[in-house]
Amino acid sequence: MAHQSRADLPSLQLTCLCGLHGRPSAWRFVVRDENGAVVFEAEDEEPGVWGERLELLTVVRGLESIGAASRVTVICQGCYVRNGVRYGLPEWRENGWRWESYGQWTPVKNADLWRALAAQAERHVIDWRWVRGHAGDPGNERADALANRGVEEALKQR
Repeated sequence: MAHQSRADLPSLQLTCLCGLHGRPSAWRFVVRDENGAVVFEAEDEEPGVWGERLELLTVVRGLESIGAASRVTVICQGCYVRNGVRYGLPEWRENGWRWESYGQWTPVKNADLWRALAAQAERHVIDWRWVRGHAGDPGNERADALANRGVEEALKQR
């Protein structure tokens, strides 16, 4: 079986949001094709998970939802994943998922999810992007609309 060239991979955009609208453990993502059509979207809550771990979990879940290897532009609002990818991931992997802090080797926080992200980064060609919330990015706005719909449905059930 011939291997597909990395340049020939399908192009997708993954937009990730988490912890919005008074739901600190809620996450959502939207996967779009190169024409902007929604391929897949998901939303859920992770009780007891919020902040940096939720941000990382959302990106991992979004990448895992993409069946075949692809060229993926990941768009997220938070800096935790962006900074981890830029400044830590290669070093953490090389050092057994530890980093040096004040002369001591310390386990990387959320190492299980960083390992999962590293595995997805081997499968996909990823371009990382950061956007401010409500800045007009179509994927970001779609994910936000999905979140609002979830809040409205929850309020109706009360």
